[in-house]
Order: sequence, then structure tokens, then C-alpha cells
Amino acid sequence: MTSNFEIERITKRPIQYWFEDGLGELMTGSLFVVLGLFFLIQGWTTNSTVGYLAGILGMVAIGVGPWLSRFFLKKLKEKVIYPRTGYVKFTTLKRSRRILTGIVAIVVSSGLVVVAFQYESVLNWLPMIEGVAVGAMLYYQAAQVGLIRLYIEALSSIFIGAGVSVLGQGDLLGSGHYFLSFGVVMILGGGITLIRYLRKSSGLNDLDEGEPL
Repeated sequence: MTSNFEIERITKRPIQYWFEDGLGELMTGSLFVVLGLFFLIQGWTTNSTVGYLAGILGMVAIGVGPWLSRFFLKKLKEKVIYPRTGYVKFTTLKRSRRILTGIVAIVVSSGLVVVAFQYESVLNWLPMIEGVAVGAMLYYQAAQVGLIRLYIEALSSIFIGAGVSVLGQGDLLGSGHYFLSFGVVMILGGGITLIRYLRKSSGLNDLDEGEPL
């Protein structure tokens, strides 16, 4: 008789397949690094043409970045992952559900920013708010997928956000250092995971081709 644990593990396996190569963290981490650089440039060049331009580009990156990341993620999986391991198709969220989730995320984030700017003392804690928000999303994702490294990344987001806030760098520089630092963490985690995954899949391919042990 199949236990509830086994049923849950079998149910999560197709979703884990999408996350286990680390490419998702590489794409998200790269986006965070870009956002962090824009925030830092804006903070270093406040009230200048460069600062305004960095702010505009940052907003564009926030709006377009997730879609570009998903596009490149799909292409990389098609070129690098699927030829090695095969393709597994599973049911994803409906488009309307994804749009609704995105709208809710934007509304909540905008509300936090409005509150922060209404109370100047909150601005120094904006990186922690961002760290908790990103950490909560990663924790939810980890609970759905069941991968330990996502839990670790969720905690890392919170600790980095809190650490930057304690340094009291303000909103722009603080946000810049948070996104840049956590982006690097995600790139390192995703890169290490990808290297291990490719080595593992390469070894499996060698066995399939009949090479001796």
C-alpha cells in the first residue's frame, strides 16, 4: 500500500524536475544583480540625469525582467537540459491565475513602498521588507517543490535583507546592496547546482550508451 509520503513525493517529482537543474536560480539571480546595480547607480547619482535614467531602466527591468527570464530559461532548458535528460511535461498554473498572482504581488509591493515613503524611518528597513517578501515567495515555492536548497535561499534572503537594513544605508543604496548580494547568492547556488546536475546527467548518459562501470 502506498503511503501518503510516497504519494506526495510522486506528486512533487514532475515539479522538482523543472527546478532541480538550478537554471531558475541563475536567471532570477541575474535579474536581481541587474536590479541591484540600477538601484546603486540611482543612489550614487541622486538628482542627476544618470540617476533618473537608472531609475527608469530599473522600472523597465522590474516590468520586463520576469518575462525575459522565463523566455531565456525555456530556451536554455531546450538547448542544454532536455537533450541530456529528456522532456517532462506537467500541468502549470493557468494564465489567468499567473496574471492574478502577478497583480497581487505588484499591489502588495506597491503598498509596502507607499508605506515606507509615508514614514521616513521605515526607509532604512526597506531592504529587510524586500528580503522578507522574496524569502516568503521562495519559502512557498520550496514547500510546493520540496527542495531543501530553496528553503536555504529563503532564509538567506531574510538574513541579507536584515543585515543590510541594520547598516542603515537607506532605501536606494540599501535595496541595491540587498538585490546585488542576494542575486550573487542565487547565481552561485544555481551555478553549483547546474554543474552537479550536468555531471550527473552526463554520467547517466554514459551508462545508457553501455560504457563499462
